[in-house]
Amino acid sequence: MSIDKLFAKHDKIKIAVTGLNRSGKTVFIASLINHLLSGKNLNRPSKFIAKIKPHREQNIKEFDYYSIINTTRMTNPHWPQSTNNISKIEIEFEIKSKNNFLPNSIVNLEIIDYPGEWLLDMQMLHLSFREWSEDFFLDVKKYRREALISEWINELRKYDLYGFYEGEDINTIINLYHKYLKESYQNGFSILQPGRVVQTNSTINKKLLEFTPLPTPKYMSPYEKSIYNLFEQRYNKYVDEVLKPFYENWFSQFDRQIILIDVLKNFQNGYDQFLDMQRAIKKIIQIYYYGEQSFLKHLIDKKINKVIFAGTKVDLLKPEQHQNYQKLLNQIIEDAKRELDVKGIKTQSLVFASVKTNEATVDFEIPSTFPKRDKWENYKIHIPETKPIVFPELETEVVPSVNMNILVDYLLGDKI
Repeated sequence: MSIDKLFAKHDKIKIAVTGLNRSGKTVFIASLINHLLSGKNLNRPSKFIAKIKPHREQNIKEFDYYSIINTTRMTNPHWPQSTNNISKIEIEFEIKSKNNFLPNSIVNLEIIDYPGEWLLDMQMLHLSFREWSEDFFLDVKKYRREALISEWINELRKYDLYGFYEGEDINTIINLYHKYLKESYQNGFSILQPGRVVQTNSTINKKLLEFTPLPTPKYMSPYEKSIYNLFEQRYNKYVDEVLKPFYENWFSQFDRQIILIDVLKNFQNGYDQFLDMQRAIKKIIQIYYYGEQSFLKHLIDKKINKVIFAGTKVDLLKPEQHQNYQKLLNQIIEDAKRELDVKGIKTQSLVFASVKTNEATVDFEIPSTFPKRDKWENYKIHIPETKPIVFPELETEVVPSVNMNILVDYLLGDKI
């Protein structure tokens, strides 16, 4: 290490990137790294150089930036695969001192990527099995998922859920519930718990997912050896062995969080999916209040309090439509933003595109507010699959994007 670096001011920040399903996290992180390495299109007042630090940790997967961007350069380019576990990458910034007599400052940025399907599961940390089950059945009624869930409900009626369980086969209950989660995922719903059921290439022990919500018994207590109590025990094991370690080892250590939201897909899916997404965002913020050493307390203690809600794929719309897209994003996060603001956590929202497609924009006049249920079909759209954007070969060049400079300013403006 040079003498200048030895005496330089060092700072470290951990940023978690997540999003509701299919929000483009991996591509976003690759674009963010590309922008930081090139230093272009960021409009930063300070001069800096950035480089990827060697990955030396054995117990955590590296976010393989170069392999990811190389997938866009193939003869048949394709988007990178979705995240199936925790990964991270660390970038070191050397920032030119404003005083020539003082050494440059050093900022180490850790970017942590984890599957979006894990995010909503963290809300289960707050809930007993009974509370989680009641919350689930309320959502089913409120967001009109009865058609998707009817087969599972009919199967439940065949069992005495609260009486003495004699070991009969209950795999059908579990399998049909998992089928319901996967069909809900395909239909664009966001609240899917446990989310690892729908996660592609999940590495979890499948035995830990063998439970479902169950109706709360009325006017009685279930037998100690009942299906209800068995599923309650399995639920608690999932919380204790899967969710709590992730929270304690990772989530509680994050300094800032970016939540990616694909607002446009609501117009492709439907009104109930929109309501479901809005409720999902509100569930997400409950995570920040968990535990005595909560993320909220962590942020306040360190005087760092940033959660960024970022609406993706704005490049599919004409520029004159971007303002309305921002209004729709604000409508989705309104309740969540109000709660975080009251609790002292600073929030920002913006619409952006981590990579800008070369294809034609969607021919769609986006409204400035979400329409009511009876008008929803008037705004139904089809969003085409877009081809991967080729990342530049040189690190001094930047991939085309929309509003990435604003996002970086929100995220790191006080650091670089």
